[in-house]
Amino acid sequence: MSRAIKIHKEGFEAKPGRIGNGAYFWTAITDDHLPLSSLLAIRWAERASQDWGSYAQDEDPSLAVVQVEVEVARDEILYLDDPEFNLDLRQTLTEFAVQHFKLASIFDMSQKQFEEIQEKLYAIVEGYIKLVEKHRGNAIRIVFKNQKPPAKRDVFGQIVGNASCFSVRDTSCIKDMLVSAA
Repeated sequence: MSRAIKIHKEGFEAKPGRIGNGAYFWTAITDDHLPLSSLLAIRWAERASQDWGSYAQDEDPSLAVVQVEVEVARDEILYLDDPEFNLDLRQTLTEFAVQHFKLASIFDMSQKQFEEIQEKLYAIVEGYIKLVEKHRGNAIRIVFKNQKPPAKRDVFGQIVGNASCFSVRDTSCIKDMLVSAA
């Protein structure tokens, strides 16, 4: 809750992550989607708290949900799940990891090895997004990507794939924000 209150007062800080620098959210296109995206956010925070010890030192470690409304032009959005981008980026990351660890196949990479180069992989993703921006001739303000939900078991993932999340690279496109207790 203390982090959510700080964000509400001071705004978001864009940080490096799996889909480039930004503030990360679970996707809700309509109000009907808000309960699911809020639940995903809560589960993610619970996992961060339990597995990684996040929030333990916060003044108020209770959970909060921050919902935002963003406004951007269509050409300022990058959908990393589009096969053109997904396959290109996957190939780039694969080549880097295979060469770095001298692997026969990307499927030989261990979790420990992944964690060892995770920050470098994030930097490659950020560089890839900058190349897309250069090619398009405009800034990418929002990046969408499917992400594994923070649940131990996601039965619907087998049918519809992972849940949608997005990164707000330019937080000035956040037009409205709501903070509520989880």
